[in-house]
Amino acid sequence: MLKGESIGIRKYALLNEKGDKILTLEYEGLLSLKAHAFLEQGEQIDFEPQDFWGQEVLMIKNNQQIASSKLNWLGNISFVYGGETYSIRYKGFWRPKILVQNESKKNLAEITSRFKWGKLSYEYEFEIFEKNFENQADWCACVFYAVLYLSGFMSGAVGSSTYG
Repeated sequence: MLKGESIGIRKYALLNEKGDKILTLEYEGLLSLKAHAFLEQGEQIDFEPQDFWGQEVLMIKNNQQIASSKLNWLGNISFVYGGETYSIRYKGFWRPKILVQNESKKNLAEITSRFKWGKLSYEYEFEIFEKNFENQADWCACVFYAVLYLSGFMSGAVGSSTYG
């Protein structure tokens, strides 16, 4: 199980089961959708919104696009990585979860969020059903960004839970 937590304003960390940091995700500004993931191996992934509303985001590593995501009018994110298309969507109301599914609707990951009053921020728990994804830092970084984006969008105001 992976855990995403806020480590300051505009900054998040993704940790593995042992509590070791996999990556740090940092937004450029308080209400900006532009962000950078700094992987522990020393690599960087840039998240670049493509339009005014930020509905489409390109994920770029070493000056090459590795993935893209697009928010549709239903509030779901279509995420393309490694030639595969994934769906990231909210499920539930009272105890909402975010699901990551492949094209055949198989659940690959389930993310739950909890508001931490002591920190005034959200923490995310990632239960990954396909263990080969847990070791792919690029995939995890892209999904983490999409989860933060979707969580902020679904809270009614992008920026309220995403950047703080």
